[in-house]
Amino acid sequence: MDKKTGKWNGMMEKVMDGRADFAITDLTITAARQKAVDFTSPFMNLGITILYKKPTKQPPDLFSFISPFSLE
Repeated sequence: MDKKTGKWNGMMEKVMDGRADFAITDLTITAARQKAVDFTSPFMNLGITILYKKPTKQPPDLFSFISPFSLE
């Protein structure tokens, strides 16, 4: 995190902005990072984790049931 601007930089910024779908790295899980992105559960004690953009919840509408089949 850039201490002057208070904004994330590097891989955190890219995942949050949607320029990257996920990141694999030896990143320590901190409270601030956990608020910004979702982390996978550690499966080995190697210090490597995968992070991805936290999904935003969309309010349901009449055609929500077809959203898994959309082209986006």
